Amino acid sequence: MKRLTRDKIIYQFDKNLSPVLEVEPRESILLETLDARSGSIKEDAYIPSTDMKRVNPATGPIWVKGAKPGNTLIVKIEDIKVSKSGWIAAKTDTGVLKDKVKRSRAKIVEIRENQIKFSEKIIFPVKPMVGTIGTAPAGKAISTAFPGDHGGNMDNNDIAVNSKVYLPVNVEGALFALGDVHARMGDGELSGTGVEVCAEVKIKIDLIKGQNIKRPYIETPYYLISTGYSSNLKDAIRMATQEMAGMLVRKMEIDIEEALMIISAAGDLRICQACDSAIDVTVCLRFPKLILGLQG
Repeated sequence: MKRLTRDKIIYQFDKNLSPVLEVEPRESILLETLDARSGSIKEDAYIPSTDMKRVNPATGPIWVKGAKPGNTLIVKIEDIKVSKSGWIAAKTDTGVLKDKVKRSRAKIVEIRENQIKFSEKIIFPVKPMVGTIGTAPAGKAISTAFPGDHGGNMDNNDIAVNSKVYLPVNVEGALFALGDVHARMGDGELSGTGVEVCAEVKIKIDLIKGQNIKRPYIETPYYLISTGYSSNLKDAIRMATQEMAGMLVRKMEIDIEEALMIISAAGDLRICQACDSAIDVTVCLRFPKLILGLQG
């Protein structure tokens, strides 16, 4: 199995970057990742304002043989191993209550035996997920801090072990990268950080040729999940709903009105990222595969 070390990182998804690894479809790869501040926070400390050009480093880019525009890249998350410590922060420039924060500070937490030790009294279980995952866009480069049609910083808790992420291939080779792993993150990431960690992520990459998707979607053993993003929550919800409705129309051979009926009856909308910063609000819409006869 090929390994890509955490010194091979990018801070933007960019079609002009040179790949650092070449893989075949259906090949497994182990990616070492850095935390959201590139390993610079090692102790409890007051921290500087976030530099949006140097946040969420992603390991890559990876060239996938045979990937061409109009294909779909499938990335299965096979395993996530997180570091023995991480950090979490409250900041003056990010978060829904940032006006209440007197000075941005980070706290180091220990991670042992699948438990996160915030303090002697506060301990909660590890629930690892991947925050940033994507392919290079066909147009201008996009910072790893931001979401987009290429994927990017979706901060979706469903991007976890045994999930598959479907990403559009916009340029030859796809130029895939992944990073911003959290040992745990609450939906919304309301202070702007989860438990930020370095990690090792084992993935398997595959291709669907001839399937041209506009935006990412996610599949877990139990759900199909559409995604949406915007500076406006209402628009993000509309995007995710439109994406899910389109999937149901195609998969179930129903009309749009019927798709909207069953979404309203059985779909669950979740806010992924809403930390009141330069980063767009991201949402996802989960629909049970059991209803579609696809569970398993």
